[in-house]
Amino acid sequence: MQRIGTCGGTPGLRSAALVAAFCMAATPLSALAAKPKGKTRVAVMPLLTEGDVPSEVRSEARDEIKAALRNKNVELVDGRPTGADCTNFECIHSVAEDADAEWVVQPALSTIDRDYGIAVRLFDAAGNLKADEASTCEICSYPDAVEALVLGAKQLKVPLLEFVENPYGDREQATSETEDTSRFAIRTEPEGAQVKIDGERVGKTPLELEVEPGLRDLEITLRNHNDVVETVRAPRGGSELLSYTLIENNEKQTRALRITGWTFSMLGLGLLGAGVPLLALEEKPVKNRCSGDDVDFNGRCRYRYDTLLPGALLTGFGVASLLTGITTGVIAAARRDKGDSNGTLDSMDEDTISVRPIIGPTSAGVRVRF
Repeated sequence: MQRIGTCGGTPGLRSAALVAAFCMAATPLSALAAKPKGKTRVAVMPLLTEGDVPSEVRSEARDEIKAALRNKNVELVDGRPTGADCTNFECIHSVAEDADAEWVVQPALSTIDRDYGIAVRLFDAAGNLKADEASTCEICSYPDAVEALVLGAKQLKVPLLEFVENPYGDREQATSETEDTSRFAIRTEPEGAQVKIDGERVGKTPLELEVEPGLRDLEITLRNHNDVVETVRAPRGGSELLSYTLIENNEKQTRALRITGWTFSMLGLGLLGAGVPLLALEEKPVKNRCSGDDVDFNGRCRYRYDTLLPGALLTGFGVASLLTGITTGVIAAARRDKGDSNGTLDSMDEDTISVRPIIGPTSAGVRVRF
């Protein structure tokens, strides 16, 4: 008789495939499942404390709160925040994402002497506060504070189970809520600001676009205004209106004026350096053509430099550019001094400085408008 090996031993050669299949079939399916089917996962965060609370009290409070929230439709897991002060929606969202949870419960306990502030809060996976049970306990012991936290958890269990059983409340699920996209409508005052999402340029305001749901890095920039840099949440299947009033930045304006002043000054000096020699060369003889027949009966060279017009134009533009640069530099210095004394000058936008050359029959120059 041939002997068939067990799952723990070495099977016979002729029955290897049969034993392997049997061992795989005998593996509990629950070991392969990420979470029990049909249950809603809820992450319970560590007790958020303010003041001196012993570690054993924090541990006991968490265990008691999980016991109070236990239900057949809910799977409770530990939420692990990345920092000690996890109170903003980015951190709550991160806790939910790491735990693969749809809801997050955050217990909190603040203490001054023997008076306690107690709160148990319920957040959705995006970090939105959905329910909050808060109370106070005056002249209490630690067991009394833990008991108050458990009571708050029991009261919070009612809205939690309502959300679990009917997440859409008294409305039906919208078709858009099953989609994997979200929409941003971005407005700024003033308009025309450059927008980047996750480091990529997407256009100028006003702007509407589709984005991936979740947390997105938003950057809005406009010349002479403070930048807006923040993390915003894109709701799955929904839309979000983002409106910003951009604050003028006098330091940026002053820096732009200073750069403009130096640029015009250097340009003016260059033009003067070319124009003045041309004016000086006007009517001077061309030396390599000033002999023989090239000399008239008065002994004057017939060929002379005619550089008056280009010299005058270059000199005129040079003077105008130099004056513009000096004026702009004076304005920049005045703005800086005014800013140092916490004052401001009239605001300037992208079209603050406009330069237009003027060429006429008898004159040339540059018109500068501030």
